[in-house]
Amino acid sequence: MSKYVAILTGGVVKVHLPHTNGNYATLCGMDGDDPDPVVDQETVSVPKDAKVDCDDCIAIWSVCRQFTARDFA
Repeated sequence: MSKYVAILTGGVVKVHLPHTNGNYATLCGMDGDDPDPVVDQETVSVPKDAKVDCDDCIAIWSVCRQFTARDFA
């Protein structure tokens, strides 16, 4: 099992960070398995040696890195 999530949308596979509470498949809020064809998101196998290439997941990760455990109650 991969620590990443791969989503196919618009014919392109992007690798994302996972969402932790189960509401979404990815940290950036992609569903990954919505049956509505208009949504156009499908969770697929993560490619071998994958790296996160979702700009939104990378941006969220970058913001979070600015904080330490002391910043949280």
